[in-house]
Amino acid sequence: MEEKKSLLTGIKEKFTKKTVIIVLVLVAAVAIVLPKVLPFGKAQQMVNPFENVGTRTTVLRRQTLNDSVSVTGTVVSAQTANVTCTLTGYTVSEILVQVGDHVEKGDVIARLDAGDLLEKIQETKEKLAKNADSAQTAYTEAEDAKADAYDRCIAQEKVLNEAKAAEKTAKANYEIALAAIQMQQADYDATVAEAEKATNANNKAITAMNDALTAKTKADQAVADAQAAYDTAVAEGAENTAQLQAELSDATLAAADAQTALDAAVTAQAETQTAYDAAKAAEAAALTALDTAKAATDYNTLENIYTQAQKARTTARSTLDSLQKTYSNAVTAFEKAAENLENVNTSDELEDLYEKYNNCTIKATATGTITQVNTQVGSVASGTLAVIQDTESLKISTSFAEYDVQNIELGMSCIITSDANDKKLSGYVSQISPVASSGGMGSSDVSFAGEIIINGVDHGLLIGMNAAAEVIITQISDVYVVPYDAVGTNENGESVVYVQNGEEFTPVVVTTGMVTDYYIEISSANLSDGMVIRSSANADESDSVVFTEDGEAAEGGMPGFGGMMGGMPSGGGMPSGGFPSGGGMPSGMPSGGNRPSGGGMPSGMPSGRG
Repeated sequence: MEEKKSLLTGIKEKFTKKTVIIVLVLVAAVAIVLPKVLPFGKAQQMVNPFENVGTRTTVLRRQTLNDSVSVTGTVVSAQTANVTCTLTGYTVSEILVQVGDHVEKGDVIARLDAGDLLEKIQETKEKLAKNADSAQTAYTEAEDAKADAYDRCIAQEKVLNEAKAAEKTAKANYEIALAAIQMQQADYDATVAEAEKATNANNKAITAMNDALTAKTKADQAVADAQAAYDTAVAEGAENTAQLQAELSDATLAAADAQTALDAAVTAQAETQTAYDAAKAAEAAALTALDTAKAATDYNTLENIYTQAQKARTTARSTLDSLQKTYSNAVTAFEKAAENLENVNTSDELEDLYEKYNNCTIKATATGTITQVNTQVGSVASGTLAVIQDTESLKISTSFAEYDVQNIELGMSCIITSDANDKKLSGYVSQISPVASSGGMGSSDVSFAGEIIINGVDHGLLIGMNAAAEVIITQISDVYVVPYDAVGTNENGESVVYVQNGEEFTPVVVTTGMVTDYYIEISSANLSDGMVIRSSANADESDSVVFTEDGEAAEGGMPGFGGMMGGMPSGGGMPSGGFPSGGGMPSGMPSGGNRPSGGGMPSGMPSGRG
């Protein structure tokens, strides 16, 4: 039980000093009023009611236990729509609704003076009509140009087809003549190839002969140089005459070899020259034979006709391509003229004027009730002209305390009540602000704004009313629930409650479950409906003042208050969790002592017993 905390700590966390003072004043008021409302004789019996002390008890029944957080707030519409004016400088000429009227989405709310707009629309339409005449003329001209370009293309296609046919005929005649001279052409081509080979061979032989002549000239010069050197040495009586004579001998031999090579090169060139002359003669004879064959077949004329037919076909193709491009441009111009003609009666300017004219009729943007009208006839329209709220779909604007918000999640179910009627309404948490709001100057308390959607439309509430909501954190059903202090611990460390057995209370071992601020779930095979449980496990803390409706000391608490005084915690204060159905303080409220954190009350908590 280390998680328990003292009642005094719980009161400091959950309630303000103002709340405690109100409870104490209420108790004092009850003590003053009761003697006045009871019959005279019985009022005398209550002069000192606190002399009669009994044992507070709880009748065991299966019920639903809620761990919850109670909040209060203001009823607001779940759906609010502002009817705004997007135009500037226009005056209101008519208002068709007033506060409280029901409207459907699209209903006319008001109208603005659109006289100037209508004049501008008429002027723009007249200008567009003039433009339409010009557009029609341009369209007709573009249509004629397209048709003319098309006709030219068709005519040129005929020319191209004729050129292709002429080319085909010329090619056939040319190929017949070409076949007739193919043998002579082949012979001529062969002689040309042989003549080329002979020419190359003769050119090589001439090159070799020239190289040999150059070498012979150099060798003769070397002999002459050696002879002169030798003669000079002999005349001067030089000692190296023998060496110079040997060099002269070598130069003479080299000159002889060069002469031999030159003679061979001259002979070779003479042979290639003969072959070259024969090949050129054969080439000339073949050419004469080819020319004779071409003349016999009129080859040259047919070849020229074929060449001209090819050029005519190429020219016809190029002309058609150019005409087709002209036609394509004409089609584009025609389509643009057609588009201009189609759009000539509309323009961005006219559309803008029509849009402004339509916006001069202010319509409801949602279905609901008019709750504000922020303009009047003759005033310049601006901003929000009216507010529409759904008076059937409602929500509660509230705030969650700092110590509760961490346990609350979006979608949690809520039980909603109001002083306006006795209905218990259902709802759910739809919004929790992620940012805290300050409690005001000098206060360290913070809260988090939130919203709770009210389910259904048969709620009987109006916008602006106050309402209370119990946010169900956890809920269990069909369980036994007793005041928290009713559970004690035996010498074996087991949890026990004390069940009335005659005039005594016998301990019964139980298993505990869900715990709220003031109540706890218990279970045991030895428990059954209707058992009377002592409200405090500590017998010394179980005494309380109890009276019957006749003013006699009995079970049930103070008259007219459903056992409220019998169930009030001895330490004072209020529970933070919600109350059972019907409102008011639960009659089986436990006495002072430690309480776990969190709120919650069992649904249908039994009354206390004396």
